[in-house]
Amino acid sequence: MNVVILVTPKQFSSISIGMTTLLRIIGSAMGPALAGMYIQTHQRAINIRDTIRYFQLLPSLNMRFVTAVIVSIVSMGLTISLRQKVTKMKIPNLI
Repeated sequence: MNVVILVTPKQFSSISIGMTTLLRIIGSAMGPALAGMYIQTHQRAINIRDTIRYFQLLPSLNMRFVTAVIVSIVSMGLTISLRQKVTKMKIPNLI
């Protein structure tokens, strides 16, 4: 949040803080749901002393990591392309 405030010009600060907060809230809602889906689809039941226990398998961990990497790469790509468009438009206070 501090980086967003420092980089954004004063006249656009409310818009950028609002969008940053919105994206953070959406990510906080979707992240645990995706992780739970991966855990639920990749688990194994083991019988321990007549009690069935469920354990997550390695693919669920791998899928969570791969999803995080893909989201990070897409975000970086969007950031770079937006920065190039702002540079081409030569908007003052944004370069």
